[in-house]
Amino acid sequence: MGESAYILNLLQENRHNVVFIPKVDPVVIAKYACAMANTHGGAILVGLKENGEVVGLEEEISMKVIQNALSEKVSPSLPFLLSITEKEEKEVAIISVWEGSNKPYVTDGTFYIQKDEMIIKATPEDVIRLFEEKQSVDESWERLTQETVSMDDIDVDTLSKVKSALAQRDYHYGRSSRESILKAMGFVKSGTLTNAGVVVMVKHPSIYIPQTRIRVSVFAEEQGHPTLVDVRLYDVSLVKAVDELSDYLYGLYPKRVVIDGMIRKDVETLPLLAIREGLLNAVVHRTYESHQSFVAINAYADHLEIMNSGQLMEGVTLEGLKGTHRSVLRNPDIANAFYQLKYIEMVGSGTLRIMEECRRNQCEAPVWSLENGCVVLTFPNVYHHLQKLSAREPLDVSKLTTDASVRESLTVILDYLVEHDHVKLQELTEVTGKSYPTVKRYMQILKDAAIIQYNGSLRSGGWSLSKSNPHLNTDDDPNDDPNDDPNDDPNKDNNE
Repeated sequence: MGESAYILNLLQENRHNVVFIPKVDPVVIAKYACAMANTHGGAILVGLKENGEVVGLEEEISMKVIQNALSEKVSPSLPFLLSITEKEEKEVAIISVWEGSNKPYVTDGTFYIQKDEMIIKATPEDVIRLFEEKQSVDESWERLTQETVSMDDIDVDTLSKVKSALAQRDYHYGRSSRESILKAMGFVKSGTLTNAGVVVMVKHPSIYIPQTRIRVSVFAEEQGHPTLVDVRLYDVSLVKAVDELSDYLYGLYPKRVVIDGMIRKDVETLPLLAIREGLLNAVVHRTYESHQSFVAINAYADHLEIMNSGQLMEGVTLEGLKGTHRSVLRNPDIANAFYQLKYIEMVGSGTLRIMEECRRNQCEAPVWSLENGCVVLTFPNVYHHLQKLSAREPLDVSKLTTDASVRESLTVILDYLVEHDHVKLQELTEVTGKSYPTVKRYMQILKDAAIIQYNGSLRSGGWSLSKSNPHLNTDDDPNDDPNDDPNDDPNKDNNE
């Protein structure tokens, strides 16, 4: 079953924030879309009656007619996706509308809202509330600006993806400038990139917002205890991070053979779509404003965890995640970017798609939980292929310290430096889980042993393994003192 057909069946079964329009009527479509964007989002099914009877689209009706109704009759620019699928050999249009981040939306001079699953004209009090919501969003963390960010920091590949996605809705965007594309996405305020723009679009967002790094830790089981065998930090635009993380995690879990009746077939140990949806939920709904906020992925020997800081939003429950549900947006601008890119296909459907993909591949059902101010998605009984410790001979740190805990941390640092170059101390605090001053002390131990060296200037350089024999002395670089690291912050916690 195709993706659009699956979504159509899902909408017909659950009917949460779904309206049915038997025949194409641009005025009615614009009214319903306007109301959904002003409230909680939803879906419009065109060519289908509420009782399930398939009317289909008239032959002369093209996607362009419906698209124009949404693009030209509603302002400001509406966050929507349009797809065509077949049911009973007739075409049906699915219009998915995201809750807008630029409320209020208006069509033909009238504001509409949803109320108790009905589409109604907004009262003056409703309009005032919509403007108040807009003001609240304008003052949110997402729309604070980063004055030091240059437009040259924009990731070219991400910009190209966004531009192509917008051009599919309106071909004029295909000729638009970089600044126009960023403005269309709501990522520019007074000529300056917003926090949301930095997170989604910048090549290395952690330079400006350190908590945007995403950590992946892979553990193997050794004598009944989890042992770290791989750790990666992703410091790229959020769009690129979702792509790269999905590919890496999918590669950890090989396909397996199952018997279906008399047929042997390959199925996914962990479906790519389920991984991507889990990551999208984490990055879209996480908290960002605190330096302690995070997204972390832990691949244990027998299960995978995707964790994000922040509780469920008001009105959303763990039980409700098992069905189509209202998607309350903590970060509407970041969410809108993935919606425009078609990474998010339908409002409130991500958790259902995760469960459906796991069911289809005969995987155990995923579990959501709340733990210590975090939302945790767990895929149980999945086994990655890095179950055995790497055969690579580790650098010997046994002579550097008698403290077993310190030896373990030094080994983690060295393993990371094997795979990464020009590393900053702040990055290693996330890799080790230790405080900044503690990591500085560890780096001094390794530097004194001539195992590591600092390359480059204080601002642009970083730490790497020594190029010579790690147990021989090397010429000291005048900039290689960990106490002079440009990321040093005297206000950081001195406790482990």
